[in-house]
Amino acid sequence: MRALHWQRMSHYERRTLDYNGRDCMVTLEVFNTLKLSMNPDRTRLYDAYKALQAPAMAIGLRGWRMD
Repeated sequence: MRALHWQRMSHYERRTLDYNGRDCMVTLEVFNTLKLSMNPDRTRLYDAYKALQAPAMAIGLRGWRMD
């Protein structure tokens, strides 16, 4: 993993890293708040959608084999 050298980064790179970090933190906070209000049915549905992400990504990257 490459080390970040803040002194050598441009203003744009620092702002981009700051924005990305804040976006990740806020997304996690929202998810944790919403997860507390989920009932068991919604939790099962969320888990099912989450389980489909990897196959959907593979199909998107490699396509769907057709005869």
